Formats: sequence, C-alpha cells, structure tokens
Amino acid sequence: MMSKAFAKDAPVIQLFRVDDPMYGDLQEGYMHLFMGVMQAMRNPKSHSNFQIDERDAIEMLFLASRLLRKVDEAIKP
Repeated sequence: MMSKAFAKDAPVIQLFRVDDPMYGDLQEGYMHLFMGVMQAMRNPKSHSNFQIDERDAIEMLFLASRLLRKVDEAIKP
C-alpha cells in the first residue's frame, strides 16, 4: 500500500515537486520510510499484546509526526 501511495512514478501522494532535481530520491526515500514504519512499528504492535516504554513511545510519536507533516504538505493535484 505504501509503495503505491508514495511511488516515484505516478504517486497517489506526491511529497515533492517533480521539477526538483532530487525528486526521485526524496519521494522514494519517504516511500521506504512509510513502508518501514508500517512493517516495523505498526504491524507487530497491532497483532500482538506488547508493552512500550515512555522513551519508545515518544520516539515513535516524533517519527509519526514528521511523516504525517510531510503528507500534510503534499503537492495538491
């Protein structure tokens, strides 16, 4: 799902301007970040009973905040 949403070619959510020389690298990099967060943080915690300490919770919130801010700033079609 994240690979389709943030793909370099014809993304559903375009995070950077296509005329930016770094467009492909940045778009792909964020795509991998979103994929990694879903696989490493969201999926395991939604499928098991777990405990999380305060520091981990804060760090996850910072990461989620950064990613969601990029989505808020996405290029509007």
